[in-house]
Amino acid sequence: ASLEMALNDLSTFTRMRQDGSFKSLSVETRNVLTRRLSPSINETERHAIHCLIFTEHPDHGRSSLWCAYGSKLKVFNVTTWICDPSDILFPSLITCMCLDTRDKLWVGCIHGQLFVVDTLTHVCGSQIASIDGEGGCQTIAFDILHNHILAANRAGLVTV
Repeated sequence: ASLEMALNDLSTFTRMRQDGSFKSLSVETRNVLTRRLSPSINETERHAIHCLIFTEHPDHGRSSLWCAYGSKLKVFNVTTWICDPSDILFPSLITCMCLDTRDKLWVGCIHGQLFVVDTLTHVCGSQIASIDGEGGCQTIAFDILHNHILAANRAGLVTV
């Protein structure tokens, strides 16, 4: 029961469905995502996207769509839909991503590594934490009230 409760509390999608703030994608957005965006640009194999995050920076004129697949993170400019020329590479499979209130993207990996990427500069810092246990870092959520990042592994262990 505690695992189910932790996963429900940490899942942004579940929380948005429950509180009614989830909005389905427009037809135009779905078409762009299915027809125009390919994380496999310039690669020999096609890949499925594991995580998507949209960041909006109207003050900087730079809004982006962050696509995680495998151990890579690709960034698309949402105005031009052009992909950044270089991927951000991680040491293992990316399993989850979350934004905080300071325009930082938290990235969790299957071997437990936790990283922070600056969404304005697209620079990834060094590993900041390690989530021990089965499945490494499986989900991340940002607690706005307490200004904390919550991360959990497959066994339900929550790290603050």
